[in-house]
Amino acid sequence: MSISIMSEKGQFTIPAWIRKKFNLAPSSPISVEVSGDRIVLRPVKSADSLHGVFNKYASSPVPDWEDVRGSVQQKIAREVADEGR
Repeated sequence: MSISIMSEKGQFTIPAWIRKKFNLAPSSPISVEVSGDRIVLRPVKSADSLHGVFNKYASSPVPDWEDVRGSVQQKIAREVADEGR
């Protein structure tokens, strides 16, 4: 645990070891939330940090949209036919 003192402007310093652990640099966005009687600070991930997150899905086969459309149309046709009974 570390203790920081708040300035008159409401600012405080995040200790260096925490900034290093979370890779925080000047101007890094940080989410501030209230949870019960706690103030929760969380680093906000930049779009750059999400680069490659979906790579594991990229190797999945892309569906043939004509097949998907055909099966949806068949399902709708069956539901419409069932409503008429």
